[in-house]
Amino acid sequence: IIHENEAEGRTDMLVKYPAGYVEPEHVHESAHACLILGGRILTDGRELTPGDYIYGQQMPHGPWEFPDGGMNFVSFVGGSPTHEWDDE
Repeated sequence: IIHENEAEGRTDMLVKYPAGYVEPEHVHESAHACLILGGRILTDGRELTPGDYIYGQQMPHGPWEFPDGGMNFVSFVGGSPTHEWDDE
């Protein structure tokens, strides 16, 4: 976590993903922005690479595949950065 402001419900963080990691389809209770700093994300038939930017609100997204691993800057505003997904 780089910065946290509980009054705003804001959390900024760097997230590192190991090679081969797959994050299942999920949703957050907050709006969030993601800037890809390293590696690649494969999602929805697209390849996202460093410099790509993603913004979303409480909508399901993913799965995200990280074949080479990766590093993202992520900012959550208006709620918890917790991920929610169906384990099935």
